[in-house]
Amino acid sequence: ADNSGWFYHRATWIDLTKDGRKSILTARAKLTPGGPPNRRSASSHSAQTQLVWLEMPKAARMHPKTGAALEEDGTTFDPFHERHLPLLFRS
Repeated sequence: ADNSGWFYHRATWIDLTKDGRKSILTARAKLTPGGPPNRRSASSHSAQTQLVWLEMPKAARMHPKTGAALEEDGTTFDPFHERHLPLLFRS
């Protein structure tokens, strides 16, 4: 599937699962030439839209003495590490 051409319109931080971690809820769209003219312009575009939930990853465990968040392998928890990406986007 072609995953290019999407733009994100708006995002909000929200705790959807009531676990104390705020995730991102956002809307994204992809415009492609063709389709009927829309209300805002005379150009013809069709649009795909999606509501996207980006859940904040949770640390595997906490260090017993310092309370620092840790990965499963004992390294410092990094929510932006590629291991927390959905399988679709992993390299």
